[in-house]
Amino acid sequence: MAVRPESWTPPSHEIRSLRALVRRTDSLIGMLTQEKNRLGSAHESVTPLIKGHIDYLDKEIENIRDQIRVTFPAPWDVQCF
Repeated sequence: MAVRPESWTPPSHEIRSLRALVRRTDSLIGMLTQEKNRLGSAHESVTPLIKGHIDYLDKEIENIRDQIRVTFPAPWDVQCF
């Protein structure tokens, strides 16, 4: 007698959305790390540009985190990220 595995159910729209937001946050954090590392060796002519990009990335990361908090409120008080 053959065992039949359960049929696959795709993740819900909410789960796919949350995953996309978390992946985007991870990407932005990677970019932020790269830019911070560049500051140590950057020529003074580009330092203000890098700092501006760091500020932008910080704001975008916080915006996405706010969107996650509003869209997917945790039923408990946790600091996930």
